[in-house]
Amino acid sequence: MSTYSLPILSLVTLITSHACHAIDCDIATSKTEITICKNETLVSLDSDLNLTYDEVIYKSPHPESIRQQQKRWLHQVRDKCATIDCLQQAYEHRIEKLIDAWYQAKRLEYLPLANKRDRRSRPFEGHWERCWLLGRDEVCGTYTLYQNGKRICGEWDTFATSTFYLHRIKADSNKKEVAKVTEICEIQSEAISSMCSTAERVDHWGASKQLLSICGNQLRSSETGKICDSTIVDDPYVYSFTPLSATELQRHNEPWLKRCLEAK
Repeated sequence: MSTYSLPILSLVTLITSHACHAIDCDIATSKTEITICKNETLVSLDSDLNLTYDEVIYKSPHPESIRQQQKRWLHQVRDKCATIDCLQQAYEHRIEKLIDAWYQAKRLEYLPLANKRDRRSRPFEGHWERCWLLGRDEVCGTYTLYQNGKRICGEWDTFATSTFYLHRIKADSNKKEVAKVTEICEIQSEAISSMCSTAERVDHWGASKQLLSICGNQLRSSETGKICDSTIVDDPYVYSFTPLSATELQRHNEPWLKRCLEAK
C-alpha cells in the first residue's frame, strides 16, 4: 500500500517540578540506578516511563495525585527490586498504569461536547477522533463527516506503522444511527487526491463493507452488524469538537463533496 507521511504533532511539555526524572547514568549512585544503567532494555523503559509520565502530568486534572503515586512507585516498588526481571516487570506495569491515567484524562475532555451534536437531523456530522499516546506524542485518527439527509460524505484519517492514511468516503444511512460505507478512495498523493475528487473515476473509488454506527457519543466502525455491542472491546471514535465551522461547511461546494452529498 502506498502511503504518505505527516509529521506527528508533539504535545507541549509541562515545565514543572517532577516527582520523577529519567536516570542520568553519568551520575547514577544508587544500587537500583546502577543496575538499570547497565541494561539497555531498562534504560529504554526508564526513558519511556518518564515521557509517558510527563504527558500524564500535563493532561491530568489531578497532577499532584499522579506525582504522589509516582513517588510511592519509585520507593515502594522499583527500588525494592533485586533482579533485572523484577525491574522490567515493574516498569512495564507502571507504564501501563500511566497510559490508563492518560486515557481517563483524555475522556474527560470530551464530556462537555457530548450535547453539542445535532442528534436529530445530522447525527453523523462533525469531527470524531480516536487518540493514542506514543511516548510524548498524542496521535489521533479522525473522521470529518458531512451529512445531507441519509447521505454522508467526508474524510477518514487513520494512523498505522508511523504513517497517516487519508481516505474519502461515501456512505448512506438506512437507519438513524447506522450507515453503510458504499465507496472509499485512499488519497496517496496530490495526483490521487484529484482523482478522488472526481466521482466518476471509479478506478480509484472502491467498494466497501464498512459500517458506521453512533453508539451514544461514540462513532464505531466495523464490518459486522453488532458494532454497538457492549461486549466488543475496541477504541471508538469520540465526538471531539463543536459542530463544523462555517468555513468547513463551505467545503460542501467542493465538487466531489457537493456531488456526493447531492447524490440520491
